[in-house]
Amino acid sequence: HLFRFDIAEKEYRKTIEKDPNHVKGRCSLARLLLLQRQPNEALELFRSCDVGRTAYAAEIGMAQCYKAMGEVEKSQPLLRKAVEADPKEVERSYQAVDEKPERLVAASDLGCIETELGNFQEAKRLLELALDFNPLDSIARYSYAVSLRGLGLQKESEENFERTRVSRKALDQVTVLKEKVLRNLKDTEARLQIGKIILEHESERTGVYWIQSVFSYDPTNSDAHAALVDYYGRKKNEQDKYKQLIEYHRQFVTKN
Repeated sequence: HLFRFDIAEKEYRKTIEKDPNHVKGRCSLARLLLLQRQPNEALELFRSCDVGRTAYAAEIGMAQCYKAMGEVEKSQPLLRKAVEADPKEVERSYQAVDEKPERLVAASDLGCIETELGNFQEAKRLLELALDFNPLDSIARYSYAVSLRGLGLQKESEENFERTRVSRKALDQVTVLKEKVLRNLKDTEARLQIGKIILEHESERTGVYWIQSVFSYDPTNSDAHAALVDYYGRKKNEQDKYKQLIEYHRQFVTKN
């Protein structure tokens, strides 16, 4: 979350040195290396995890490495296999490596590839699956706009391009705010703003993380508690699940 990749990499490598068979550690390091544009080493790590319960998660990771290396012909069959699999099996595979992606990764990434190849109808189908799963998937949203344009659906295409532009403009602010936090970890206002922006435009999980991080420095921060009351309150289909959380955070809003 803090973009301290060098420290994270060092700790993951320690894990693997202590236990070379630690699959979660290898997958975590592979994801980090891929994020840092080191797909070759990431590919080998993912490949070593392509067994048993972790196979789908590893194969999707391998597919992402191949895509990053420009070898989409190797990426496509792995992604398609995951798209066609039982979603519960894919979910369990990710759980086996302590991960729960917010994106429908296989459908999103395969849809992007199909868009790049000009297979717009198939891309549209896949990307709609990804966006139904997570409307904040900006990677899928942009490719979806391109595929709609390719199909001649100009109005729908422009609407999705506009959503992408708005999100990217808002997320540009996050880079500046994170630099403020790295200079002063106690900058709770910057943490709160990061959380609100990410929550609306990129990731609910990461947005909540940043808002909750405020409480490490200011446990009774009324604005942060109010932001979480609003967030959980909007989950109309899960009110029972979040009722206690809403009540807990609301008491701080009322007091302040």
